[in-house]
Amino acid sequence: MINLQKFLDDAYEIGIRNPDKWLQGRCFNWGFLRGAFPRGCVPSDCDGEIEINGHFLRYEMKYVDAVRKQRMGIGQERHLKALVKTGFFTVFVVGHDDKMECKCVRIWHQTPQGFTEKYKKECDNQEVFELSKSWSDYAENIMP
Repeated sequence: MINLQKFLDDAYEIGIRNPDKWLQGRCFNWGFLRGAFPRGCVPSDCDGEIEINGHFLRYEMKYVDAVRKQRMGIGQERHLKALVKTGFFTVFVVGHDDKMECKCVRIWHQTPQGFTEKYKKECDNQEVFELSKSWSDYAENIMP
């Protein structure tokens, strides 16, 4: 059972000022767009994203087994890899457990040699923090 006060306190602490609106947004139903796009496609959600100097770090959160076994919807994977291939996006596909603790991460990045993937089969929240900080330091040094 969820402790409502703890949820609200946590939400405020991370900057969510209207938790009710945030929850509604997380549950948005795109069903009204079925048929507008080919092959049954509907808009994808974004689990997290930050921009620094025109470069973007996108987070895609999945349960750990899905990341370890490379199980992602074909359309979503194409979408994320297409973002990476622009040269402006890095994607962290983070595997987490039931407690939302990071357990592994796949890092997709574009280099002059092409699309690259780095896989850390074991990691924790601190390591994802450090990887994020490293990306941030890189992006901060790019001329806008």
